[in-house]
Amino acid sequence: MDNNNINTYKLIEYLDDELSSNERSIVEVQLNQQTDLQQELAYLSLTKSAVKLYGLKYKVGFIHKEMMLEIESNKSPTAVGMVRRISKISMKIAASLLIGLLCLGVYQYATITSDKMFANEYKTYEVNVDRGVEEIAVLEKLFQEKKYESVIGNFRDIKNPAVKENFFVGVSYLETKNFKNAIEAFRKVLELNIAQQQNIFNDDAQYFLALAYLKNKDIKIAYPIFKEIKNNPKHLYNDKITNVFMLNLRLLYMKY
Repeated sequence: MDNNNINTYKLIEYLDDELSSNERSIVEVQLNQQTDLQQELAYLSLTKSAVKLYGLKYKVGFIHKEMMLEIESNKSPTAVGMVRRISKISMKIAASLLIGLLCLGVYQYATITSDKMFANEYKTYEVNVDRGVEEIAVLEKLFQEKKYESVIGNFRDIKNPAVKENFFVGVSYLETKNFKNAIEAFRKVLELNIAQQQNIFNDDAQYFLALAYLKNKDIKIAYPIFKEIKNNPKHLYNDKITNVFMLNLRLLYMKY
């Protein structure tokens, strides 16, 4: 069992008490360390409860029917009244809880938006300024100073912008809410890296490209990129793409 890759199926086995003591201990250690796993476990637990309650509704009805037949044969009015009251209460409780859980799922589906997911996920890119005495290019200096409009203006004067310039202008477009141009810039970063057989800002560009697609409501394009990042433990942004994020992204995918 991979300590760092506890998936949904493993959490289901944990809930169903189907793990060995060693596997269970590993899962519990990861649960204590990762809030996204805790949230996913909570979602799975709610789903499991909903399934149980759905079955309980019919089970209570069946028991009620059987008991009524038995009591009718004994002609006991007092017992009949008691069973009727108990069964009605049980079914109301089961139905209410089930409806509540279903409403929670419907609410999550209805309220999830690309804007909300982008706002929760996006953080301004910070440049590593520990560069010693190395001279910093004008565009990079403007970016460090968060002068994003100036970065964009400076970029237009560059005849053959390299990977770094395309990446900085891409983030600047994100910051100024020009998502279509941000997408173009990040795609250029990835294309240049492939053409030049290098990996400069590649993970960063892929992650911010997915965010730009998300904000631009291109969910069906963003989804496979996020999934690729999630499935690559060596990716710089792998830890940012949580299980809960992917579950919400699936819901959003269904809406578009």
